[in-house]
Amino acid sequence: MTCKVGPEYMQVPGEPFAYYHKVMFPDTKPTGIRMSACLAAMEECRTDSFTICDQRVASMRKVTNPFILVALELHPSMAEFNPDKAEDGLLYAHPGSTGPIMTWLRLEATWGWPMFPLRSEEQTIFAVGKNPRSSKRTPIATGRFIEALVDEQTNAMLNPEKWQQDFDMFFEKLKKDHSNDRLNENRLPNLYMKSNKPFTPTLFKKVSWTMSCMFADLWAILFHAKTPELLWDVNKICGGPFADLVQTDPDPQVLSLGPEVI
Repeated sequence: MTCKVGPEYMQVPGEPFAYYHKVMFPDTKPTGIRMSACLAAMEECRTDSFTICDQRVASMRKVTNPFILVALELHPSMAEFNPDKAEDGLLYAHPGSTGPIMTWLRLEATWGWPMFPLRSEEQTIFAVGKNPRSSKRTPIATGRFIEALVDEQTNAMLNPEKWQQDFDMFFEKLKKDHSNDRLNENRLPNLYMKSNKPFTPTLFKKVSWTMSCMFADLWAILFHAKTPELLWDVNKICGGPFADLVQTDPDPQVLSLGPEVI
């Protein structure tokens, strides 16, 4: 007898893949919910989505999916979770409490399928209150990602002649039930409004920075959930407008990673 692992929550074909995360103390900071906690929750949702992929495709054991482009933005509604504005006391689970602790987040993910072997993804985090069955939906963060599927044995992106069939078989249900043609892009800038002018840095400064033990999981591979803290450390040393920007909230509100500037 075999037992198949399924998703944490019932999924509806034609709608985004849904996942719920309860906010606890490690997810918070003095001013509310941490950006890295949002990225970590998205990682949980992404991992859960693999349960509906075809696990019989044994060749995918040797495939990884590193991100080549990452963009995350926090919505203004995130400010509602400032503990200074909440009057929870120890009533973390009270339905009328507005603090972040024990608040449920609903993550909704959809995918696009640009040129092989790339995969694009869009996730939106909604705050739903203290009851996960609530119909409340307040968007607090949106993340967009481009990932490349890599053959661990060759350390190169999947070759379509060898991998296309297994790729299609593995992701068949995800493609059929939770895809959006709008996301069939291999460049994140195409998913955003254009400013019609190139981004120009306003501050150039050479700094020295030592990676502490808290960034140990970044030493060998880019771990996107920890990157906001690293960038914050470096930018604080640079000073200038960024230092003023995070004077009251030491956490970035928008994050962009990759070879392209958005």
